[in-house]
Amino acid sequence: MQSSRSTRNAPGHAGKPLYTPFRGMFGESESARNFRKVALRFDRKPYRPPDSDPTIWKIENERLDHVKRIYDAMIRPDAAKDNPKSNAMRRWVEDPFYDSALVEAYAHRILDCLLAQAKEGFRGWKHDDYTQDERKGEVEDTEVSCEERLSNIIRALEEEKTICEDVMNSACQIRMFVNAPKAYAGRKLNNRVGNSKRKRGRDP
Repeated sequence: MQSSRSTRNAPGHAGKPLYTPFRGMFGESESARNFRKVALRFDRKPYRPPDSDPTIWKIENERLDHVKRIYDAMIRPDAAKDNPKSNAMRRWVEDPFYDSALVEAYAHRILDCLLAQAKEGFRGWKHDDYTQDERKGEVEDTEVSCEERLSNIIRALEEEKTICEDVMNSACQIRMFVNAPKAYAGRKLNNRVGNSKRKRGRDP
């Protein structure tokens, strides 16, 4: 009974809704989609002015070469550091789980997100921006060129197959990862170490 009373008295559970009534602001899906793309930037800018980074155009002009690098990093088995019994290890190292054409298609998407990041800045929720989190952030993620960011992305995909899982399942996760590849990979490492310590603590 006590928990029921707490729920009834909690803010937002009774009375007026916290949000405005439906206003029909968007006449069709395209205008709603365009609004989302702009609104989720929260007025962010690229970390470096695009016209000061010639590696952006270099990568664009060599697109297929770099898509291949991303694809090869995702499917590379020998550099993986994930926990041996993880789903990521099973799907990327032990037994193929995804259709190869789909993996290649997602490699294109990762490169698209990288180029958008370099030209326009991060698009996503504020709580998903690792560069603004003192605990998770890595300074390097805000200082590198597009080419250097791509190198960090490739290394992370080679070593952390849980990241390969993330990018195959969520566009939001791709943008988070591309925005801060060093910090994102660091979180995966910390989670893996923490899980291993907890497992050792449970073992007799």
